[in-house]
Amino acid sequence: MKKLYDFITKTWTGSFGLIFVIYFFIFQPFFVPSKSMQNTLLVNDFFLVKKFSYGIPIPRIPFLEIPILPDFNNNGHIVSGEGPEHGDIVVFRYPKDDKVYYLKRTVATPGDEVIYYKETLLLHSKNKKFMNSYDKKNKIIFNKKEWVKNPYKVLYPGVNYNSKEIPFEEKAEERDMIKKESKELGTYFYKKVEDNSYYMIGDNRNDSIDSRYWGSVPYKNIIGEASFIFLSFGKIPFDYLLKNYPLKIDKTCSGLRKKSGMEECKKRVEKDLYMRPKRIFRSINSIQKENPVY
Repeated sequence: MKKLYDFITKTWTGSFGLIFVIYFFIFQPFFVPSKSMQNTLLVNDFFLVKKFSYGIPIPRIPFLEIPILPDFNNNGHIVSGEGPEHGDIVVFRYPKDDKVYYLKRTVATPGDEVIYYKETLLLHSKNKKFMNSYDKKNKIIFNKKEWVKNPYKVLYPGVNYNSKEIPFEEKAEERDMIKKESKELGTYFYKKVEDNSYYMIGDNRNDSIDSRYWGSVPYKNIIGEASFIFLSFGKIPFDYLLKNYPLKIDKTCSGLRKKSGMEECKKRVEKDLYMRPKRIFRSINSIQKENPVY
């Protein structure tokens, strides 16, 4: 053990070897580039993905995205495992371009049925544990089946329809979900998830391009579960700054409030980027259960 320790700590080869083992098989850093997961994860949240959550995916050379091992199991993983569970926030390879990474919430698992209508999500699953975890007040009966209504909105306050973007059901883009009609729901969209695949949707429902448009994510594309925020900086709402970090506003708007008023100060403050200390060194599992903190 001492020889191994000395090799890792006292030689460049050992140090870089350890870094690559961690990067390829244990944790990989990512950041949030868009608003599709807001208000759960924010733009410029830097986080670690736990790569052994669902097996171990085949490692790829960074930036080049070239696999360093053959796909012996024909499922994108050198070690196979159980896939994501309902509600997991997952990094995966975009099914239409596997060099592009996406970050979404697992809304449905293999065999689940999903209905989307009027900014409402219904989910019917054969997973009895999942279905029984919700009270009757959160369920409806439709087509002689029991459906959970807005399951993740109940658990995670960051799930929202607040964006001013055009809602999914009104967009003209090609959709994966099948358009249907019923007396009870009116126009709705339906999907049954394929075997060994997962339906991934962003928490910022009206501002997320996801499985509703381009379909399910096969297990072979799954990288791992988003686990830990290690850095966060970006914009912070003015009212939140005013309440929690008044000194930052005083520094940014020194003298401005008296000359031009609070509105001008607000415009300047909301353009600036700030460190978001209440997000740093937080597990995503805990932060997703709160209203947005900065």
